[in-house]
Amino acid sequence: MKILHRKLSKEEAIFIGERMKLVASAKPRMAEILKLECDPKDDPLAQRLFGELLRGNLIIVDNSQRKVTGSNSADFSALELTPLDSTELEVHWINRESINEQGQLPFADFVELLPKIDYEDIEIWHQGLTDWVPLLEIKRMALGA
Repeated sequence: MKILHRKLSKEEAIFIGERMKLVASAKPRMAEILKLECDPKDDPLAQRLFGELLRGNLIIVDNSQRKVTGSNSADFSALELTPLDSTELEVHWINRESINEQGQLPFADFVELLPKIDYEDIEIWHQGLTDWVPLLEIKRMALGA
C-alpha cells in the first residue's frame, strides 16, 4: 500500500519536458546518424546517447569507432532539433495503479499536467517510442534522483 503520492514541482516538470522533447526530436535521426538497422532503443550506443541528452550533456558521436563522448557543461536551452515529422508531439499516458486514469494530450498540455499526477504510477508513450516508458525512469535519468 502506497501512502505518499510522488509529484514533480512545476520546475522539474518543465525541465523533464524539455529533455523529453529533445530526445523525441533526436530519435528519428538516431538510426540515420548511427546507421542502425534496428530501433535505437535496442542499440546500446543509441541508449547511451539518449542518456547523455536526458542528463543535459553535450554529445559527440564517432560513427567509425561507435563511441559517444559527453560533457556535462552543455546548455541545450537554445538548441532546437527539428523532427522529421513536424506535427505536434502527442503523449499518451496511463496510471498503471488506476487504469481508469489515462489520457492523450498535446505535449505542452502533458508537461502542464506533470506536477498534478503521481509520477511513480505513470507510463507514457508517444510517436517514436516502441514501448510504454515509466515516468519514474525518465525522472531518474533527467534529474538523477
